[in-house]
Amino acid sequence: MTTRRMAGALVAAASAATLAVGAIGAGAQTPPPIISMSFSTEAGPPGSHVTVSGTQCSGGVATVFGRNRPTPDPSNVVTSVTFTPDQAGNWTGDFVIPADIKPNDQFFISGQCTVDKTVITFYDFLPFNVTEPPTPPPTEPAPPADVPPPATPPAGDASGASATPMPQAGSSMAGGVPMAAPATPVPGEPTFTG
Repeated sequence: MTTRRMAGALVAAASAATLAVGAIGAGAQTPPPIISMSFSTEAGPPGSHVTVSGTQCSGGVATVFGRNRPTPDPSNVVTSVTFTPDQAGNWTGDFVIPADIKPNDQFFISGQCTVDKTVITFYDFLPFNVTEPPTPPPTEPAPPADVPPPATPPAGDASGASATPMPQAGSSMAGGVPMAAPATPVPGEPTFTG
């Protein structure tokens, strides 16, 4: 038995003794027994789901309590859930650690079995270690927005200069095709133009 379970058993015994005194004072013959209840984990962050289970609740209703102090005072109950046992009196179900419980706060899980509004069994008080929530993984940087490809320059050199030749001195352009300058007349032969 772990130290935590031993401490829980001692607390349960003291709590049950308190409850038993009240029950005996109310005319009951013997106090209800205290039996073990099990759950899937003894630690976790707020919001954890814990599978709880117990026995010896035939024909009754099992109620599991989350408490902020290890005493049976109803004022320290912060959450509770009920389970319907099978014909053999066994029960199991999901118990959620409240999201508003702060890490390292005291938190205890206890329970009882009730038949016709009479408690017939107590389940021991067990401490639950409320831990820090896990640290989320670092977020990846967002991918860059889609950037359109650069415009394709017109055919020519890498600088984007046009492949169309520039006219030379003394020439002209016709429809983008260079044309030679008119021939210079030869002196002494005025009718010859080349």
